[in-house]
Amino acid sequence: MKTRTCGIVLLVVSGLFYTIERIGAKIAAAIDDSSPPVYPGIFDNLFVWLFLLTGLILLGMSYATKKQ
Repeated sequence: MKTRTCGIVLLVVSGLFYTIERIGAKIAAAIDDSSPPVYPGIFDNLFVWLFLLTGLILLGMSYATKKQ
């Protein structure tokens, strides 16, 4: 797979993980009505920021090699 494609896939997977985690928090808050929902931050999940950072690095590398 090309570097740019891998970077884009990692960014999309990072966004999906973050969205699924927020949906899970909303479902948990709906089940337990006694407390307000506590939504996770973007850097609370290791995979979200790891995939985000790796995807950005791969995209940056692909654009840097394309310019040369």
